[in-house]
Amino acid sequence: MNLNWQTEKRRLADILYRRATQGKEKVPYKEIVNKSFPEVFETCVRNYARRMFSSENPIRLEDRGRYDMENREVKEYVYGLKKAIIHQTIFENEEIRQLCNFAVDLEFNILTRPRRAILDLLFASSDQRSKEDILTVLQGFGGDRPFIHKLLKTIENLGFESIGRDKYEIMSRPLEKQIYSETPISAFLIDSNLFMDFENAITGQQDRKIRSNIVLGMLKERELDQMVRSFAKETSDKDSWTAEEIENTMDRFLLVGLDSITSDENEKTADSDDSISLDEEMRLEEEEPADNEKPLKIQFAEEKAKRETEAPSPSRTHYIPISRLKDKSFFLEYDEELIINRSDIESQPPGPYPALYDLIDARDRKVFIKKLFGKNKEQYLEFIDRLEQMDSWKDAKAAIDEELRVRDISPYSKEAVLLGDVVFSRYFKK
Repeated sequence: MNLNWQTEKRRLADILYRRATQGKEKVPYKEIVNKSFPEVFETCVRNYARRMFSSENPIRLEDRGRYDMENREVKEYVYGLKKAIIHQTIFENEEIRQLCNFAVDLEFNILTRPRRAILDLLFASSDQRSKEDILTVLQGFGGDRPFIHKLLKTIENLGFESIGRDKYEIMSRPLEKQIYSETPISAFLIDSNLFMDFENAITGQQDRKIRSNIVLGMLKERELDQMVRSFAKETSDKDSWTAEEIENTMDRFLLVGLDSITSDENEKTADSDDSISLDEEMRLEEEEPADNEKPLKIQFAEEKAKRETEAPSPSRTHYIPISRLKDKSFFLEYDEELIINRSDIESQPPGPYPALYDLIDARDRKVFIKKLFGKNKEQYLEFIDRLEQMDSWKDAKAAIDEELRVRDISPYSKEAVLLGDVVFSRYFKK
């Protein structure tokens, strides 16, 4: 399975490389960010351009006391000059090749084998990571992915300041099992559609299909072993699957009446004798006994009935993201300590402030471009660059209000409110 996936990664990376370079030996920064590529690739390009600028340091200003280098106007001009130079970065062919390989490898792993990919990503260089670092990494992937969404909610509720590799292993396996046991069809359809989105962003096409070897591998990674056998029977004469075909096959499997779709190995959560007790160390949310007592085939039937009566099929609507915009708890549950009184805005914390590109996740970015900037990506990037130069929330808010006024967009629309919230969080970390 891994050999097949390596072949798929090379295929996708080659396609992305050819689209990005267009046969050129050198590629300007703006030719990449102004086109439609996977978000993970564009992020890699932006971060690499910033690192190159920091490393080569093409602007050198020496402050010998004669000039007020802390003057706000001077700082804004210097910052604007740096941004302009970064946006004029010229990438060598081989640099683009390496960025394509890295971006495809990262996103492919996160989509196909999320639990193990997150483990490798978080603990590649250290066996211990702070809770804050882990949450920052996970939030960067957005809230659409079932496993990452569940993992984020769980870690947020933990009373630990740091998490080790062993604790992650103990915590993540039951979470994965819960997701793909209780709602296997809905969760797997979301995963499958996200992979289709990723491949389409690479190829520039709208082919809503996923290759058979990818489907089988994703089922295996989620320990849906008996479903693997069901899908494998139809794979011999089938190169790819649509979301509707995946859903229908999973529904047919449901009718067989098997009591369990998960492998026996799923019960193994730790190998070492001195492994930490999940109940004692992780303090995870208790599962409802009523759900645990039901055979899995009954849970599947209930899930299917619920999907048919309450929501459209993901195969017909692509997928329904588990997004904070549709999560009522995002609006209803809050900590009073996180509320910032209006009077406190006058005492805005000092900088430096994080980059907006790091605060705006892929899903919100697409929403802003589509709903606020009329699908004009270049205008969106120019506006974000302007906001980046502002050291005051009041100035940023005024710029947002003016932009909305010019575009005749209500400042009370959910997209406008969301943009204001994200920009506000740049200046007030809590």
